[in-house]
Amino acid sequence: DIQDNNGDNFCNSNNGKRVVVEGQVFTEISEIVENVEVSLANNAPTDITDENGEYAFANMPVGGDYDIKPSKDENYLKGVSTFDLVLIQNHILGTTALDSPYKLIAADADSSEDITALDLIALRKLILGIYQELPDNASWRFVDAEHRFIDPKNPWISTWPESYEIFWLTTDMEIDFIGVKIGDVNNSYVSNVTNGDLEERSTKLLSMTMNNVSSANDEIQKIQILAKDYKNINGWQTSLSFDNSQLELINIEGIAIPFDKERHANLSNQTKGSVPLSFVHEQMTSLEDQDVLFELTFKSKAGHDASDLINFDSNILSTEAYRNNSEKLTLNLIANELKAELVNISPNPWMDNSKIQFTLPTKGDVKYEFYDVNGRLLYANKVNFEEGLNTIKIEKTQLNTSGVVYVKLMTNNSIIKHKMIVL
Repeated sequence: DIQDNNGDNFCNSNNGKRVVVEGQVFTEISEIVENVEVSLANNAPTDITDENGEYAFANMPVGGDYDIKPSKDENYLKGVSTFDLVLIQNHILGTTALDSPYKLIAADADSSEDITALDLIALRKLILGIYQELPDNASWRFVDAEHRFIDPKNPWISTWPESYEIFWLTTDMEIDFIGVKIGDVNNSYVSNVTNGDLEERSTKLLSMTMNNVSSANDEIQKIQILAKDYKNINGWQTSLSFDNSQLELINIEGIAIPFDKERHANLSNQTKGSVPLSFVHEQMTSLEDQDVLFELTFKSKAGHDASDLINFDSNILSTEAYRNNSEKLTLNLIANELKAELVNISPNPWMDNSKIQFTLPTKGDVKYEFYDVNGRLLYANKVNFEEGLNTIKIEKTQLNTSGVVYVKLMTNNSIIKHKMIVL
């Protein structure tokens, strides 16, 4: 303690008495995590990590004891997909172990300090929308970056801390944390908005085809979903979409695969015409072309052909499949006559630009047109596209309008129409 006995104020009473506690929050692959609430114990203030993942508490009194704790409880589904279920199941079965303690923590969805089939059940229900959040658990867990696990293959035995305790604070300190997104064992979560929010879709396809099955009752129609190049597949997910003004979904039944509508689908929103599907094989599976994967039973309200009114899209779940434990494919549903199919429009609604993704059975010309609600042509073009997945990027400046816009794609044997909303 230095005192200024002459009264010249050379020694400010706060000099050496206040320090800064700051740090950064990032994932195990060094991606920053923003919007994390960082708090101090004993009713001290809180701070929120910024776009650089940083937080700071300035003017902290020396000599105090503090418990720094980060928390984040939002976006449960973001970064979590059926591919994570594939990787967790491979770990449980001993096929391929998860290779870091942070991935093990991420796989422990039910906070049981173990990885079991119950974690798969909880995450599948989250993916399908049956759970809106994970049971008894926040969407993130945090480990201070200086922590070292006693056994990286069993991180729970070291009682890893979710906070950092400071005893007798005497100097500026930098305390970083590693964030773990629960369920995201392949680190696909993009936590910072500036890095982009959407994953690129694979240009490789896994196509399923569909056949109508004749029925004595014209009102009841069965659609068989058939395998096509179904080789070394681990699993897949999609949103089954159909025109609910014309069709009522009655049943989904697995045929060549053990698809169970109670476990692998969420039928609660079928009246809205969209049903999320998520399926994982116990081991990589190959099937012959034209093997019936599963069968859909519809009741037709107006005698329409059901196969013309159903599709796979990304309204609820992205349409994707997984091969060889690592390769991600775009999942596609096509009629046996091999028509062009719309895969996705993203974003929609959109402000500056949007991407329209579609598939072609063979290389050829595609004419695309955009109309407003009054039928006025806003923009048109014709381009020769390759077989497989293709993308059209449309700018708002090309349409010079806002509101509801209709897009029409035309090939030599098909016409695709869809609605967009331009903000």
